[in-house]
Amino acid sequence: MIIKLITTNIENLKMSKKRCPHCKKYNQTKDTLKVNISFFCNIDCATSYAFKNKEKGRKIKHAKQKKEFQANDTKLRKKAAVMACHAYIRARDVNNGCITCGAPLTDVKFDAGHFFKSTNSYTKFMEKNIHGQCVSCNQYNGGREREYEHALIEKYGEITVKALKKLRTKKITRTASDYLEIEKYFKSKLNDINKNTN
Repeated sequence: MIIKLITTNIENLKMSKKRCPHCKKYNQTKDTLKVNISFFCNIDCATSYAFKNKEKGRKIKHAKQKKEFQANDTKLRKKAAVMACHAYIRARDVNNGCITCGAPLTDVKFDAGHFFKSTNSYTKFMEKNIHGQCVSCNQYNGGREREYEHALIEKYGEITVKALKKLRTKKITRTASDYLEIEKYFKSKLNDINKNTN
């Protein structure tokens, strides 16, 4: 009885079907080509599958390396942080008018203008140092620093502006991780604005 059962199981195993991982066709187990734990129709399927998965693995590895590079590249992270910061400033100030001349900013292209120039690393991302500013004031009139200062005093008070001025010559060195945190911070603030306007 036991011998008969074993014999029957062996016959069933021989008659069972296996799916080829390359072409997805089902074949009798006895008619397949076994490679490791996979069953292929023939050597062509096995070879094609191996090449395809090698290429797929290479692409996955490349994508992972690219993602890691982008996450750790200071230049790319800085650019992303600047874009996030400026997007937030524009959304925040779109209805406030140009900080230096008061011109409407709605329905026109305008800048996120810095009181202390964006080349100043310490004040580069300070929200009170950046405001919506028309292209004419920011790009063609040197930022109109005098008018900008008067507007800041009116907006925040003289004490705040004096404190901001003390930071004018201060420098800071940021890492890719620092820029990533800045990017996340401004994206979060922009999301808050978008939620409140929808």
